[in-house]
Amino acid sequence: GDRPERGERKERGERRRQPRERKEKVEITLETEIPPLPKNKIPEPNNKDWQKKVDQIQEKIDDAYDAMKNYTTEMKNQLREFKGKKEGSALRDILKLKIEDKKKAAAEFKIVKEKFNALRDESDDLFDRSNKYRQKMKNIFDEDKIKAKIAELKDRQASSIITINEEKEIIKDINELEKALPFAGPLKEIQKKLDAIKEERNKIKPEMNKAYETLQSLIKEIEQIEKELDAVHDKSKNEQQEVGPAINTKSCLLYTSPSPRDS
Repeated sequence: GDRPERGERKERGERRRQPRERKEKVEITLETEIPPLPKNKIPEPNNKDWQKKVDQIQEKIDDAYDAMKNYTTEMKNQLREFKGKKEGSALRDILKLKIEDKKKAAAEFKIVKEKFNALRDESDDLFDRSNKYRQKMKNIFDEDKIKAKIAELKDRQASSIITINEEKEIIKDINELEKALPFAGPLKEIQKKLDAIKEERNKIKPEMNKAYETLQSLIKEIEQIEKELDAVHDKSKNEQQEVGPAINTKSCLLYTSPSPRDS
């Protein structure tokens, strides 16, 4: 507390021990009656005893003053604690709102992510089917090009002078192309779908990224608010541990300190 230091109190006591001047203003005239001298001399007061009593009374006054001052200080501490609780209450309100925002952001992110993943799964399935078709085809995957190649090979077979082995090779190529031809149409349709899915995913991806960033931002804000709440709680707890016993002690001292009138 702000209790006076020992040196300061000693100096205060020494000032009190200094003899006080006695100033009496008496007006004397010719008619003033002179009182007779007392028969017995009035004994001088014992200054040491008197000063001792004064010091004792002053000591009690100082203690009561210090107790009141400390009590006021502790009440201010309690007020700060109350403000801390109020601050914590405001933070909890903000935290509650942020948690609600987080739930909404998480739901929005989940929707767009599920849509994106569904397109990805569909794309993977079409890609697998496309590869199966391509494995059955002779490196030419366009329907018009396949038909043109078959016509070219047939013309060569009919109009050119070729060996038996060359003719066998042409026939083999024609047969493979004719087998691949039925897959060219479906493969073309699959490719159209893959292109459409790719375009749709490219549109959704920025939306998904934005939803993810919003969610992560709210998570960080919530973590920060929780840290601030913990700090307020710890501060309030520490102040309560320090203030509680002090208030009890000072209150007891204040209300049990003797009055100077009791001396």
